[in-house]
Amino acid sequence: MTENPATSGLHEGDHWLIAGGTGLIGSALAFELLSRGAKVSIYTRDAEKAHKLFGDTITAITDLNSLPDDAGFSHIAHLAGSPLAGGCWTKARKQSFFDSRAGISKQINDFLKRQTKKPQVLLSGSAIGYYGDMVRGTADEHSPAGEDFMATICSSWEAEAEGARDYVDRLIKLRTGIVLSEKGGFMEPMTMASKFGLGATLGSGEQWMSWITLEDIIRLILFSVYDTDISGPVNATAAEPVRQKDFQKQLSKKLNRPQFMWAPAFILKLFLQDLSDLFLTGQRVVPQVAQENDFRFNHPTLKAAFKAIL
Repeated sequence: MTENPATSGLHEGDHWLIAGGTGLIGSALAFELLSRGAKVSIYTRDAEKAHKLFGDTITAITDLNSLPDDAGFSHIAHLAGSPLAGGCWTKARKQSFFDSRAGISKQINDFLKRQTKKPQVLLSGSAIGYYGDMVRGTADEHSPAGEDFMATICSSWEAEAEGARDYVDRLIKLRTGIVLSEKGGFMEPMTMASKFGLGATLGSGEQWMSWITLEDIIRLILFSVYDTDISGPVNATAAEPVRQKDFQKQLSKKLNRPQFMWAPAFILKLFLQDLSDLFLTGQRVVPQVAQENDFRFNHPTLKAAFKAIL
C-alpha cells in the first residue's frame, strides 16, 4: 500500500477500537493497522469469528459496558452495519439497518461519555446514499441530504454520531461509495455474472455509480484520521463516477466477455421490491475534501481499478 504523508502520525502506541471489524472495510483496516504496529480491539457480536479471522493479534469485545472508564482507545472507527443486499427488505430487515448503524452509534456514545480521556478521533461510517437518488447534478460534502429510504438511514446514523462530538477531539463522517475489491463485496456477483456473459444494463443504465477501491478507502481513512485539519463529512469515492451501463461495459471488456443483457426496471422491482433501489438509483459524488487536502488516489480511474483488482 503506497504511503501517504499524513499516515506518519500512526505509531505503536495507538490503540484502535473498530466496530464492524470483521466486514470488508473493517477487516482490511484492522490488518493494515496491525501491520503498522498499532493495537486493535474489535467490537463484535461474534468473538469466535473475530479470532478466527485475526487470531490472537486482536482483542475481541462483545460488550462495551464491560470496559473500564479508562479504556484508553486513541481512535474509534464505527464501520458496522447489517448488509443491505442478500434478501428482500422486510420490515424487520429495514429496522435492522437502523439498529446496526445508529443503534451502535448510541452504544459508542454512551461508552465515550464515561471515558476519563478523550479518544483523538471517532470515524463514523456513513454512505453516499446520504445524498439520495441523484438524477442530475453532483454532490460534494456540502450538499444536502436526500429524502429517500437510504438517505434516512444515513442521516440518522450521522445524527447519532454527532452526539459523540463533545467526547472526542475530532469527528469524521465517512460517506462511502461502492467499494471495489477482489476480496468480495459488490464486485463478487458482478464479476461472476460478467464471466458467464450475464453482465447486464440495469434499468436505464443511466444511474450513477460512485466507487472507490478497497485499497484507496483504507488509505483515505488513515489519511483523514491522521491529518488533524480534516473533520466532518468525507466522501470516500474516486473522482471519476460513471453510469451503470458504462461500468458494466468496462467490466465486460476487461473480462473479455460480451455484454448484451438488459434487466428492465419493472422486472427488478417486481422480484426485488424495495431492494431494487440499490440497483436502480445512484449518486454522482466527488471527493472534494480529499482533493482539497491533496490526497492521492492509487486508482483514480475505473480502468486503473479493474487492472488492480481483476
